[in-house]
Amino acid sequence: MLLLNKWLCNASEHRFEPLFSVSKDLRVEIKSSENTEKRLLARSPEVERAIISTIEEGFRRDDWEGILYILGIGQLPKFQGIMVSITDKHGIKNEINENIKNIKSNYNKFGRWGDGLDYHIGDLSHAIFQFQAYRKPKKRYLDLAQQLFASFEPPVLKSPVYLYILPWYADSVGPFGIRHSLRELKKELTYIIGREQVVA
Repeated sequence: MLLLNKWLCNASEHRFEPLFSVSKDLRVEIKSSENTEKRLLARSPEVERAIISTIEEGFRRDDWEGILYILGIGQLPKFQGIMVSITDKHGIKNEINENIKNIKSNYNKFGRWGDGLDYHIGDLSHAIFQFQAYRKPKKRYLDLAQQLFASFEPPVLKSPVYLYILPWYADSVGPFGIRHSLRELKKELTYIIGREQVVA
């Protein structure tokens, strides 16, 4: 973990922000979905600005490949990663990944941290608030909710939760100095963190 945190601190252009909008007692702000009455955990303004800026700046470079995210607890350099996530610049069917297209208004997907189901904030909110949906909450998010939250009603964190955000370029190298694709990097970081709970 020391190797990883040294690499995280030294990585150029990284951003590190609180994931949620919280009060001093770590109570997470709740917002309502625009289209339904379901309750959602609120992202912090800082993390929204960081994701938007990273994507907008990435589009200005031809060698930009996407973004690495690590969710965890504790400040750098003592950050403890819990979940690794990535989003690619290119989609499976489209030149631009739908997760990052129109990022300033794309809050349902929002670079993988969107409010919709099958996106991190939406799925974690589903696990906590148990709102009605086309499927049950996913087990990995039920487990993540237990790991992060001291209570669900109201949603109160056990400790501050942060999101590490790193743009990935064609010449970027991982903690061991090896050039990786984003998907290869995710596997390497998953191994270093030593957690089973890793999602795309």
